[in-house]
Amino acid sequence: MKKILIIIAILALSTATFAQSTKINNAFQDYRRGRIARALEAIEDAAVHPDTKDQARTWFYRGNIFLTISLSDKADVKTLSDNAIDEAYTSFQKAIELDREVSNSMISPSSPLEGVQMLSVMFYNRGIQYYNVHNYAKAAEDFEKAFRCKPDNGFLYMLGLSQMYGEVFKPKEEPKNFKNAITTFNGLTQKKYEEPNIYIFLSDLYKMENDTVRAIRAINNGEKAYPDTTRIMIQKFNIYLWSGQTEEALNLLQQIKEKEPTNHVVFFNIGTVLNEIGNFDEAIVAFERAIELKPDYFDALFNFGTMYFNKFLSIREEAEKLDFSQQDEFEKLNAQAQDMLAKARPYLEKCYELNPQDHDTLYMLRQVYIRLNELEKAKEIEIKMKDLK
Repeated sequence: MKKILIIIAILALSTATFAQSTKINNAFQDYRRGRIARALEAIEDAAVHPDTKDQARTWFYRGNIFLTISLSDKADVKTLSDNAIDEAYTSFQKAIELDREVSNSMISPSSPLEGVQMLSVMFYNRGIQYYNVHNYAKAAEDFEKAFRCKPDNGFLYMLGLSQMYGEVFKPKEEPKNFKNAITTFNGLTQKKYEEPNIYIFLSDLYKMENDTVRAIRAINNGEKAYPDTTRIMIQKFNIYLWSGQTEEALNLLQQIKEKEPTNHVVFFNIGTVLNEIGNFDEAIVAFERAIELKPDYFDALFNFGTMYFNKFLSIREEAEKLDFSQQDEFEKLNAQAQDMLAKARPYLEKCYELNPQDHDTLYMLRQVYIRLNELEKAKEIEIKMKDLK
């Protein structure tokens, strides 16, 4: 009697195991015939049953099914899962963990290793979508998954950008931590990834952490990797200014100007920085050269006009501090201030001509007209500003 019971138990166990194997086979056959809902139902049963949940082919087929769902343009298939790409990724990784050699040439992808290769592109594309709408946290997740699927340094580069901007654009009250971005970009330098911006980003990240030594080291490494690269030289110029090494900055400035005598962007950047450090006369020369090279260069025109306007305000403030007894000096300063205002005008008017919808231009131009006592023109600009709201 006991022997009979044992035999019955063994038969029952074999039947249950066979039934679950049938579930896997049914999922496979339904998948091949395009019956995705039925295939999904069968494979989900197999994925939780003790007899089949640890079989590599269970997770391999599950990955293929979810990959098909993610790629389908049929509404009844697409709605089977809200996160099909991620489920496919989890499934393929599980299959690889159980058996790296599992495969089936009758389907595509024919193996989980091939499946994750396909997913790498899908994660990258979805990451770009998140990145473009400034959802840097989600973008970073997808770029990291893309890299895990396929160790492409381009994926790693986008991961670093997402990690960096995710911290840069945090609300002001939230603490910023650039550790992950620094680690990613440093990893790319070790991999010799050919992108000069890596060194620029690293130096900026160290700047934001107030680490002068590492900021300078990063840009020096960039200069060694990409000698005579203008972007690197400009960043080194900025680092010198930031760290108070003014003499070194000005020496490098001369090298940049000699190397890029016809690059309008270079002269714009030089003018902007020189203005920031109070070197007004040399800033004028740089802005004039930028505009000479590109007469419709909006940024240079706007910054140049704004620089003259700010100089007007500075001189007027100085004049207003004088005593009544210093009338001659007051008149002299007032004339200088009006000259600055007159010089600001044509550059801002050119900006208005290039982009009549730019709010900053309208605001600055209105300020100029008010101070030139051209109130009708100021009123016209005010009306345009209201129309933009």
